[in-house]
Parts: sequence; structure tokens; C-alpha cells
Amino acid sequence: MLQRLEPSSYAHLVVLSLVSCGTCMLVFAAPDLFDDIHRDSSTNHATFVVRGITAILVAQLVVTPLCGALSDVYGRKRLFLASCIVHTSVMLALTCIPSKYAFQGCILLFATLNSMFAIGYSMAGDCSPKAQLTPCFGLLDAAFGVGVTTGLVVGRFMFAWHSSMPFVAASILNLVGLFITRRCVHETLDDFDRKPTASFTTVWQDSWTIWRHQPALLSLMVVTCCMHMCGAVHIVLYFYMNYRFGWQLQSQLVFFSYEGFTMVFCSTVVLRALWQRHWTNRRLVLSGLVAQAIALTATAFMTAGWQLYPLFVVGGLHFTSYPALRSIAHQAVGRHDCGCLHGQLAFLTSASMIAGERLAKHVVRLSIANDMQSKHPHPCPRGYHGVLDGYATCGGMPGLVFASASAVLMGAVAVVYLLACPPTTQRYKITLGPPPPRSICIEESTG
Repeated sequence: MLQRLEPSSYAHLVVLSLVSCGTCMLVFAAPDLFDDIHRDSSTNHATFVVRGITAILVAQLVVTPLCGALSDVYGRKRLFLASCIVHTSVMLALTCIPSKYAFQGCILLFATLNSMFAIGYSMAGDCSPKAQLTPCFGLLDAAFGVGVTTGLVVGRFMFAWHSSMPFVAASILNLVGLFITRRCVHETLDDFDRKPTASFTTVWQDSWTIWRHQPALLSLMVVTCCMHMCGAVHIVLYFYMNYRFGWQLQSQLVFFSYEGFTMVFCSTVVLRALWQRHWTNRRLVLSGLVAQAIALTATAFMTAGWQLYPLFVVGGLHFTSYPALRSIAHQAVGRHDCGCLHGQLAFLTSASMIAGERLAKHVVRLSIANDMQSKHPHPCPRGYHGVLDGYATCGGMPGLVFASASAVLMGAVAVVYLLACPPTTQRYKITLGPPPPRSICIEESTG
């Protein structure tokens, strides 16, 4: 069973869900994330997108690792509250100026959300025993999935009612989250586990050298980036395949709801079922990598649009490997470096997903360049049999590229085996389940 925590221990999960919900409400108030797949973008628009993405990455490069490292010095709640205040202030400013250009330029909104999740993972690691780290990290992933799904669905209806309603609702949710943070979230880092006070520059530099003390962290970060990049490619691929088969979703709410439900289900129910069967973290990571590789390869050979949904379930099983990877990395560092670690992981995951999304979109544009020149693009013929049939006439190139991504994933499997989880190192062989009796630990230490 999962650890029974005090009611206030779940407060940061509620806050993270509310903040994620409020942020994702603005997706439909801004230009559609996947709209540039179906239309030709001008040079100015492409330059604007590149500059915006660069600004977001630079802001996260500075803010997210710095907040995680500062939480090791000044405590979790203080930095969590500061990030929540900045995020709420930015949201209130957007409510007063409901412009899509102001939304795209407001890079602190994404950076502070990322830093809040980094501190949230650190708080979960502080108050959870080793045997229950992975399920607790899965709860934070589920909190993000609940917030994203609810925000996208509710934001769509609110935007159809009035364009400014998502901003107002998001501001209210952020204010509620700020109130809960102030009253219900407690400090989880003890005073004797904190680092000595240092300047911001020193703390930020130390956050980028954490992997030097633990070389295995570098391989774990590489695997994390690879999985999140392929995950972003996987999502873009579904929109592309809908386009190619002429099977457009009547409403994106169906896909968003299905995606969010799969993420929450795999991060909670599936992960708990595997946890009760005493799966190790390494086994969870390897099974997630294999499931994602199978889904990417199978999608390249699709013959009908309805096959997207079962394939997404198979690919969605890789959500169980994210908490396992984070648990392995968390146990490789000391308590005084947990904030630095989760800040680095939060930045790397965001950067990987952004890079994977842009890469997938460019590949898709190259494939459907001829169709975009026509006013009414033609779907694939009925006899289309995936990559084997349609490289020249039906956009088979993305299928080849996405199928080759599975080979990259299998390379990541080798990295996990050889570097991150060597069989002779007992430190990384963490079993999910109740901790062993104290008598066994004493016998192992004396022997």
C-alpha cells in the first residue's frame, strides 16, 4: 500500500494540479500548438516562434535549476511559495492584458511552473521512504496529468464562451493555489540537511556540476532526455497520422481527454499494480522503453486511423518509467542535493519535449509540403499500407523517421543496462515494496 501521509502532505499535489490546470486553460486562448502543421508559415512567423522557444529555454535554464538549488539552502516551502507568487502575478497580468502576443512573450509562466514541479518532487522525496519513492513520484506525474487534462477541456469550453474567460478562471485557480500553499504546505527539509548559505551565482554553478560527483547521473539524464523527446514526437505523430488518413478528430477534446486519462492511469493504477508485484526500478525503465519503441515502430505501419488509440495505450505505458528513472536518480544523491537534481531533471525534460516537438513538426512539413500548396489536401488512398507503400505519394518519410526513433530508444536501453544500473552495484537495485526488516540490514552491514 502507498504510504498514508498526513492530509497536509497532499497539499502540494493539489497546488500543482491547480497551477497546471490554470496554465493549460490558456492553450486555446493562444494560437493552437499544432496549427502550423496544417498551414504554411511565413518567415516572420517562423522567426518569431524560434525566438519565443529560445526565450523559454533560456528562462528555464536560469530559473528552474536555480530554484531547485536554492531550495536546498533556504528550504522547500519558501521557494515553492516564491515560485507560486511569481506565477500568480504573471497570470493576473495576463488577465489584464488578454493578448496572444503577451501570452507568448510571458516566458516566466512556463519557467515558474517548471520550478514548482521541481520543488514538488524534492518535497515528495524528503517525506517518503526509499521503498515508496517511485509511487510517490508517480502521484506528482498524475497531478500534472489531471491538471493538464482538466485545463484543456475546461479551457476549450470557456474560450468558446468568451475569449477572456480562460484568463479569469486561471487567475482564480492560481489564487486558490497560493492560499493553499501559504496555509497548508509545510516545510519538508530539516535544518541539518540544508546547504550553507552562498551567493546565487555559486548555487547556480553548483547545480550544473552535480553529475560530476555521481557519473551515473549523466547516463540517467541522457535516457530521460531521449524518452521525453520521443514522447513529444509520439504525440505529434498522432496528429500527423490523422491528417494523412483523412480521419480528423471532430474535437481535440477527445484526444486530450484520452491522453490525460492514459497518463494518470499508468502513473497510478498500473504503477501501483507493478509495485505490489515488487518490480524493480530498472525493470520499470526497461519495460517503458520497450513499450515506447514498439508503439513508435507499429505506428509507422498503420493502415487505419482508429489504430491510433490502442497504439497510444501501448506507448502510454512508458509513463511508468518516468517515476522509476527519477527514483534511481534521487537515491544516487544526498538529501542536500535533491533540489539541484530535480531542478536539472525538470529543465532537461522540458527542453527535450520542446526539441522533439519542433523536430517532428519540421519532418512533417517536409513530408506534406506538396499537400500544403493545395487548398484542399488529399488524404491517403484506401490501399495505403504504411511506410512500405507511400514514401513518395503519401508522406512515408515521417514514418521512417519515427520508426528510426525506436532504434534510438533501444540504444537507450543499452545505456540503462551498462551505465545506470550495473548488476554489481547494489545501490541502484531498488525494489519497490516494503523495506526489509532491520535485522537483515544489520546482518548485511556486519557481514
